[in-house]
Parts: sequence; C-alpha cells; structure tokens
Amino acid sequence: MNYGTLKAEQLVSLRDALEDLMLFVKKWQDHDVPDFYRYLDFMKNNIETCILTREDRGEGLIYLRKILQRDWDKANDECVGIPSCTLFAEDRRELFLQYLGLLDEVESYFALDMDLR
Repeated sequence: MNYGTLKAEQLVSLRDALEDLMLFVKKWQDHDVPDFYRYLDFMKNNIETCILTREDRGEGLIYLRKILQRDWDKANDECVGIPSCTLFAEDRRELFLQYLGLLDEVESYFALDMDLR
C-alpha cells in the first residue's frame, strides 16, 4: 500500500484489524492496558473521523496516512511499545500466536511504506 493506492475500502479493513487487535489485547491482558494501546485507539479514531468527514480521498487521505504511520511507529517504540510488551506467559502459546497474527495483519498495511519514515 502506498499513497497512490490507499483507498477508503482499505481504511475500513485497517480500522477493523485495529479493532480486532484492541479487543484481543483488552480481553486477554494479564495486567493494565499497555501503553501502545492508546496509539491503536488514536489510529482507529482518526480513520473513523476521516471516513465520516469524507476526507478519504486526495490530500486528506495522504495526510491521514502520515498520521497513521506516525502513530504506528509510536505504538512500536522499543522501550514502551509493542516490542517491549509481554502480554502472555509462555504457557499461553496459542494466545501469543493469535496475538502475533493480529499484529501482522495491522503491520501489513505499513510494510510497503518505508518511504514515510
């Protein structure tokens, strides 16, 4: 996905992927909601706002994409983000693998946009 090909339909599926990840984290957390959760929430809310205000085309979409990339980068901060967070004990392997799958689904929307950083 890049600026030229990002479409409103992809925003809906990204929002849904974020929501699935957020629900999973909230349901299976062993402690308080992790710091990175708020950035996922920011991303979801920004997508919804963009769609509701019909800014899902042209310049509005390009600006949204930059904001989403910024928030995804913050959610993946090495010190307090997804990489530093242990949500599950080792004996909960199935949950951990499901969590990784949900992360991969969201990450796939950002994998091709290395030029944004």
